[in-house]
Amino acid sequence: MRHTASNGVLFFEGTPNYIKKSKQLNVSLDGIFKGSQNTSLTEIKKILAEQCLEAECNAVINFQYGQKSSGLFLTLLSRDDVAWYGSGYAASVDEAAFKK
Repeated sequence: MRHTASNGVLFFEGTPNYIKKSKQLNVSLDGIFKGSQNTSLTEIKKILAEQCLEAECNAVINFQYGQKSSGLFLTLLSRDDVAWYGSGYAASVDEAAFKK
């Protein structure tokens, strides 16, 4: 299964075989007082990787990410109305199985 890595954590958009799922992870970076359009996927992965390592896991599975509008009210208060989000599950995977 294809994967990427960030800060020592593997990221899978699906669910690889032979995993132990731990806890759900979520992050949202909005632009209420700062421009979140300048935020990148790298920052989302960095935060999720930190959460994953805190859960004593080495992978994020079912990784999803994207941008969404914050809504009309927040648009009036902020510099932009875009929020980045990321989610997945912290998991332990056998890294040797994915280095082949």
